[in-house]
Amino acid sequence: MILFIDITAWVILLSLPLFGIRRGSTAVLCIGIYVLVFSILSAVAAPILANSLPPLAGVKDEVNIGWWQLVLFLPLLALSFPLGLYMNRFLVYTFEPFEEILGLLIGLAVGFVAIRTLLAAVSMCASASDLHLAVNQLFLVRQTVALDSLHGMQQWFSNLSRATELGPP
Repeated sequence: MILFIDITAWVILLSLPLFGIRRGSTAVLCIGIYVLVFSILSAVAAPILANSLPPLAGVKDEVNIGWWQLVLFLPLLALSFPLGLYMNRFLVYTFEPFEEILGLLIGLAVGFVAIRTLLAAVSMCASASDLHLAVNQLFLVRQTVALDSLHGMQQWFSNLSRATELGPP
């Protein structure tokens, strides 16, 4: 399970910036709009669904909410690509000569939005279990969630330095 989470997170994080370079900034921006809307939608709908249809009986409410977020977000993430490309057909703006650079930067931002939603759902699914401890030790999970401010960037570099010196905990 941890390997699946890690591979999925890396695929999302690497594919969206590459997609932005390949297709341009407006395409990845349109996809990013759908990713953001779908991540908000899954965060809002998950508690309602968890209260009415809990997938796991006898666990904490946040675990059921996390499972619903995961179940909702992954198909919606896949759906954001065709919807974003369709919307891009109507918004054919160009940022020449910086379109590739803009596409890369927007792709990185969209990738972080998608990763944060995925990892928040996974973390909620796995709370109070061994998987939660293992997920927290993942380099990508720990470092990606920390990248939300300048202080987070400084903490990211110190954690990276500490992780390379000490090895796995």
